[in-house]
Amino acid sequence: MPRMKVGRVNLEDEFLARVAPIRSESTTALPYLFVGSGISKRYLNLPDWRGLLDVFAKESGVRLNEVLSGVEGGLPEAASVIGNKFNTVWWNEPRYADQVARYEAEVAERGVALKVAISEWIGTRMSLVPGVPGVDDTALASELELLRKAVIDGVITTNYDGLMAEVFPQFPVYVGQEDLLFSDAQFIAETYAIHGDVSRPQSLVLNTADYARMTETSKYLVAKLLTIFAEHPVVFLGYSIGDPYVQRILADIALAVGQQNLRELGERLYFIEWDRDGSATPTIAPGDQATEYGVVPMTRVTTHDFSPIFAALGRLERPFPAAILRELRKHVYDLVTDPAGTKESVVAVPMDSGDAKGLRVVFGVGNYDDKSVSDFQLAGLRAMTRERLVPHLLERKDLIYSPDSWVEHGLPLVARSCSAGYMPVFRYLHAADRLDDLSDPGALDVELARVVTRIRRLNVPEQNRRRFLQQKIGDLRSPLAVMATSLADYFKLDSLLLLDPEGYDLDDLREALLQYWNEKGEAGVASHFWRALCYYDARAWGGDSALIGLKR
Repeated sequence: MPRMKVGRVNLEDEFLARVAPIRSESTTALPYLFVGSGISKRYLNLPDWRGLLDVFAKESGVRLNEVLSGVEGGLPEAASVIGNKFNTVWWNEPRYADQVARYEAEVAERGVALKVAISEWIGTRMSLVPGVPGVDDTALASELELLRKAVIDGVITTNYDGLMAEVFPQFPVYVGQEDLLFSDAQFIAETYAIHGDVSRPQSLVLNTADYARMTETSKYLVAKLLTIFAEHPVVFLGYSIGDPYVQRILADIALAVGQQNLRELGERLYFIEWDRDGSATPTIAPGDQATEYGVVPMTRVTTHDFSPIFAALGRLERPFPAAILRELRKHVYDLVTDPAGTKESVVAVPMDSGDAKGLRVVFGVGNYDDKSVSDFQLAGLRAMTRERLVPHLLERKDLIYSPDSWVEHGLPLVARSCSAGYMPVFRYLHAADRLDDLSDPGALDVELARVVTRIRRLNVPEQNRRRFLQQKIGDLRSPLAVMATSLADYFKLDSLLLLDPEGYDLDDLREALLQYWNEKGEAGVASHFWRALCYYDARAWGGDSALIGLKR
């Protein structure tokens, strides 16, 4: 079929007709955006992967083309070579001294220094502020306004920057597979940064080892991506059809669904290609892309102006507000009808509307008994995450659920999701009158018992202990005074464990941790914060037997 040339206004109508949600009595599928580096270049003037490596190749005193000519693995292997060369620059050049001070304890793995530098470099250039095309160029600014109004089910991006988070601020951002595994992701109104995010430098998928690790360990992430492709229209933006990663995705799709199902799947794939010629007429037509596992059909659009595409996405209709739908999906697993098949009307009131003021609404469908009510009451505990424990502890919020429910149901589930980390437990054990169980390993859930054991043996790395003594940090005494210094965050947090506890009020420690969390959250030095939080928790609620390993 020849390519269909369409005018600017008609492109909007034509694209809308093709991408309109697949509807039936039981499903409504809205598009996902699959966003690549071309979008960040268009609106932020950020370089693509090759351009980014070129910047840091020069920083390392080498030429990217020279590196590429000596490797067989393309850009990932070039990133590995440049990372090795840049490592020496990062540790020794004065211009990186501030980064070294902040990340020294975390840059042990080869290639991480380059990730830190890239994250810092992008982090100062990724906001929509005067000076970037998406603000200064009125046409591009208008495109972004239309994009903000797009009615979509989510965003998948391989970019490291936070542009999509700024365009769709109401979408929670999940970084890599770990976030999807250990979070309350609902796969609606969310953004997935599948190659990492600059807020977490070590999450960046950059070099050969990263891609090998992703291929080997990201089975769940790949499965969820394939599910999205199978159930939703997917609109590729900011990629070249020849992009190796796009080719890999399409090949995986072909392998997963089989050649006999590709035609049906292809009706939901849309590839938007930018035409450099501003005077060219947009085109839209079917297109096939050959992969090693079969030919993947799709609809290909070429256009210089993205406004018609974004305007069409804004004209889609969602029968239920996305934020409310996400919350309902989180808490409601099945909504059943009665045997006769009749349905009751449900009225949705936005949480922030005046009509919702003062309402506390609970609804149920079908028969229930005492156990059903009990199970429903525990639903919130089953959705609990480690991050949600922080305000409980530092803001002194009420526990809401009974202490026994926390110990028997909530904490064990959280413990399973952070089995290699720390989480506060002593407030809940104290409230449930279960501190005596510390001496009986079999009295607690096995995962919770492991967390308790880890906290009781809490200690500070020896090098940080020596530095604490050498720099006489103990002379500051107050936790707030320590956190107010210009020292690296990881060292300040570790120092809190070494201060003389008789020299300050415990509430001072709580306030210091709360200020840090409110400012940095999970973007901070996570493991050091969680250790310090557990130290506070143990001291505040655990009594003398809470910590058996800490030495000062």
